[in-house]
Amino acid sequence: MLASVDHKFVMLLQPKSGTTALEAALRNHAQFQVGGTPRWKHLNYCEFKEIFGDYFERQGCEIFGVMRDPIDTMISWYRFRARDELLETRPQMSTKDRTFDEFVTGWSEKKGPAFSHYRRPSEFYRAADGSVAPITYYRYESLPALVDVLSEKIGKTLKLPVKNQSPPMEIEYDWDRLRAIPKMQAEYDFYNALPLR
Repeated sequence: MLASVDHKFVMLLQPKSGTTALEAALRNHAQFQVGGTPRWKHLNYCEFKEIFGDYFERQGCEIFGVMRDPIDTMISWYRFRARDELLETRPQMSTKDRTFDEFVTGWSEKKGPAFSHYRRPSEFYRAADGSVAPITYYRYESLPALVDVLSEKIGKTLKLPVKNQSPPMEIEYDWDRLRAIPKMQAEYDFYNALPLR
């Protein structure tokens, strides 16, 4: 999470949605930065509110979030966990020797294997009462437009560096079957209900 009272923005950093690049671009313009570990860097909306309350809203700050297509998010997690270094350091989290179908099956289960777990985007942007967080949302595909808005707030043209790229791989799957999984249907219901820019 990064924020600037001077420039009137808060940027929530949902994993796998270009936010590592956003963090790099905004770091020198933020007065507040929560990071150090993924757990703190990726504060969700509810955690953010527990820590800061309405402080930033009272300062006139606009809160931003990026939302990525749910299946694209899943593919990105699968690819990210296929990195060689993860197999060496945290093999229980690695998808290096796992098929995408194993990943999907584990994810769809209530208590699947560790390598298939990740925080669902629909949970990241929920308020404490279960409602959708009242913030400004941008599609992952609209990152350039978000960068333009942040550049205007800061008064300087921001450039997004290439960061945190996952290994390239071709994935073939029955995408209709994946969309039909109730858990994935719930993700799309949330995604499609957002006022995305």
